Amino acid sequence: MTLPASIRSPRLELPALTVPQYERLIIGDGATVGRELDAIFGDDWLADANWLLILRRRQLAEHPDHQPWLVRPLIRREPGTEPDTIGYVNFHGPPSDEGIAEIGYALLPAWRGRGYAVEAARATLASALGDPRVRTLRASVSPDNERSLRLIAKLGFVRTGEQWDPEDGLELVHDLSREAFMVAHG
Repeated sequence: MTLPASIRSPRLELPALTVPQYERLIIGDGATVGRELDAIFGDDWLADANWLLILRRRQLAEHPDHQPWLVRPLIRREPGTEPDTIGYVNFHGPPSDEGIAEIGYALLPAWRGRGYAVEAARATLASALGDPRVRTLRASVSPDNERSLRLIAKLGFVRTGEQWDPEDGLELVHDLSREAFMVAHG
């Protein structure tokens, strides 16, 4: 079992990117990918996501089967609006042998405070739980990232520890069991 090609929520579509789409986005060709996905990839999105696209493209070179778990742009699909790409979500890869799927996400500043991040995370997490290998959802967050800490609290995550990430420094580890997610978000 794996994630679907596209995850949908009431206001968003989250398509899994193909390898050629990664490659085009990395070099700044948001127009071509935008035509393929019927979305607008602005310069702000391309600049914000570039580091992650490069990281995940390297991961795909070694593990092509990780593709459905990796970068998904958040495409706003609301009546009467442009299909703006307002952020992205991804897992660090498929579930670990212990059944842990770790999520990461970002929302462009202009779109914060409107519930899009919670909506995207909830839909992505629910989709991941369609894979019976996933027993625990995880989010590792910098102690200074108050927005993200509020987001995961809204979703029901509980702090279970901390870790040192060589790139990001101290991170607070938060987990949410399959059962707790289903009770909270049914």
